[in-house]
Amino acid sequence: MLIVALGNPGRQYAETRHNAGWLLIDRLQERWPIRLNQRSAEAIWGTGQIDGHKVTIALPQTFMNLSGRSARILGKQQGIVPQAMLAVYDEVALPVGRLRMRRGGSAGGHNGVKSLIAELGTQEFLRLRIGVGPRPEHLDLVDFVLGRIPDVDARILQTVYDQGVETIETLVRQGADAAMQVANKNRVEAATES
Repeated sequence: MLIVALGNPGRQYAETRHNAGWLLIDRLQERWPIRLNQRSAEAIWGTGQIDGHKVTIALPQTFMNLSGRSARILGKQQGIVPQAMLAVYDEVALPVGRLRMRRGGSAGGHNGVKSLIAELGTQEFLRLRIGVGPRPEHLDLVDFVLGRIPDVDARILQTVYDQGVETIETLVRQGADAAMQVANKNRVEAATES
């Protein structure tokens, strides 16, 4: 299995909505210390084990809009077909606190996913989408996704990242259908002020 987390390299992007996929991988590595110590295929990547199952994790370094190149090159090098890939990324169409997993479908306006589809030549790969929306109408989409995650949303996302790790563990152990059940039942609410 190849997990491709979409994001942008550079300190200035580290805590932005567009890097939610990388932030989830940070949480996954706390539980399963897979060292990302390889630099090739325009990515930082590494291979390790999750519960005895071989997993390769990649963080493309091409910036979001060209992420598919890394996935294509690594998939070819590792002998991993698109159907055995999982893309992990931010989703403006989902509210903060939501996690969704599916196989296939359109890019939904996400340029990183557009790149994956174009480079892999198929839509048939798994997607784990992390809700970072909704975008306020007055904000440009690019400004919104490249904006720093507000503290209130960051607190909610901590729980979402834990659920994302549980989803990936379930995917590795039990397959896509079971993982989709874990991801798609989730909903984390903001704590209400009293």
